[in-house]
Amino acid sequence: VKKAGAPFLSFIAYGPEANFAQPPRPKDPKIPWEPKWTAKVRFKSTASLLLSEGTRSRAAEQPPSSASQPESKPAQGSAPSVPNPVEEGVKALRGIFGR
Repeated sequence: VKKAGAPFLSFIAYGPEANFAQPPRPKDPKIPWEPKWTAKVRFKSTASLLLSEGTRSRAAEQPPSSASQPESKPAQGSAPSVPNPVEEGVKALRGIFGR
C-alpha cells in the first residue's frame, strides 16, 4: 500500500450466527439434556480494495453529471492543478458503486 501511494479501503460485514448441538435439545424442558458437543458459527465477510489507477480510470469512464458545462482548462503558462486525493477517492467510490 505504501509503495502504490493509494488509499486502501476495507469492508467488514457481520451476519447471523448459528448454534449446533449433538444430541439436539429435547422439546420437553423437564427432560435432562447432556450434549456431547456444541458449536457456535458466526458469519463474517470481508473485502479489501486498493484504490489505484485501475479504480480511478473506472470512475473517469462515468459520464459527467452536467454535460452542458465545458471543462475549464488551465490558462497557458500555468502549472496543471494537483488532484485532491479525497476528491479522487470519492470519484473512485462513485465509480465502483455506479453513482
